[in-house]
Amino acid sequence: MTEHCVAWADQAETKSPNGVGKRHLAGDGASLVRISIPAGTKAGRHSHPHEQFVQVLEGSGTLETERGSMAFGPGSVFHFPPET
Repeated sequence: MTEHCVAWADQAETKSPNGVGKRHLAGDGASLVRISIPAGTKAGRHSHPHEQFVQVLEGSGTLETERGSMAFGPGSVFHFPPET
């Protein structure tokens, strides 16, 4: 493989105390993060200074924002502008 083509399995995974796993690919001006969230995990309200896109590959849950609650599942894509 070259630096233009990498495998997620080759990227180091970090795990938070609640079991959430993250693998990170950094670029110039953008990054891609693969997150694995165990069933039943809850995240408190938070924001990021950068724009964020999230694609759901498997599993389901409920997204709660200032606009209300929305069920999501495989095929869902979220977009969060900076500071939302």
